[in-house]
Amino acid sequence: MFFFFCRAPCEHERSEWNGDKEKRKIQCRAIHFVIQRMFSINIECWVFVIMQSSQRTRLANALAERVSIIIAAVAGIALFGGIVWFAVTHPFGGENVVPIAGEIPKDFEKIVIDEKVAGEFRPEFREQYMKTFDETVAVLKEHPDSTWGWLDLGAIKKMFGDYKGAEAAWLYAAALSPTHEAAYANLGDLYRYFLVDYKKAEGALLTLIEAQPTATRAYRDLAEIYRTQYTEKKGDAFLILEKGISQNPDAGDLMAVAALFYEQDGNYKKAIEWLERAKKFLPNPTIEEDIKRLKKIAQ
Repeated sequence: MFFFFCRAPCEHERSEWNGDKEKRKIQCRAIHFVIQRMFSINIECWVFVIMQSSQRTRLANALAERVSIIIAAVAGIALFGGIVWFAVTHPFGGENVVPIAGEIPKDFEKIVIDEKVAGEFRPEFREQYMKTFDETVAVLKEHPDSTWGWLDLGAIKKMFGDYKGAEAAWLYAAALSPTHEAAYANLGDLYRYFLVDYKKAEGALLTLIEAQPTATRAYRDLAEIYRTQYTEKKGDAFLILEKGISQNPDAGDLMAVAALFYEQDGNYKKAIEWLERAKKFLPNPTIEEDIKRLKKIAQ
């Protein structure tokens, strides 16, 4: 570009200019000045463009970094939501016991009385329980979305030995309120002691743990089921206790249960360690006595 502009004025000068020598010199100097100025401006423009390009590159990199962070955050939230949904609907290691809300239990207004259970009631108590049952049914017919109504109905049916009816009522309560602690705790107890289905008990308690990580009773009950009843999973007892303690660092009751299990296994050193941790959160004088007793045994 520079040589082109240098050459063009000289040709134009030779072909067109007339006049004295001094005039031509002045005109040539003017033209050269213009050319030099254009060249200087051209360089300044390129420097400006380069600087602007560098600045745009930095801005683009910063923008790309922010966009990447936003995308990662959105992906993380989506992944977390998927994990929570899967954990609630597909409890690990157990059977999913929660039905779809809307499936009102069939014949919920009826009760199947087991006389081996209800026969122990005094007549006045039995009459009062039946009255309470009828009142609860009336409330549920008017307000079928009442979680507490279904919980009460299940409790009354269980009292009369109608365990399947209690199961249906509590399952529906859990469907209405998926994070309700009482519904899953009641189901875990029902499956464990009355329907004797340890896999379903495990499923109910694991669902409760996922919904309410602070429900220490669920960890304790599940650990005891693994330890004494669902014995093919006995090794998971300590794992579920450790999970509960990691979620609830001040859960002295879980630490005490872990100490008991270690004592039963003859590992007195670990039992003492767990009792030492538990006494920080449980103001129970018997813990100190147990520590002294175990130290004597361990000698």
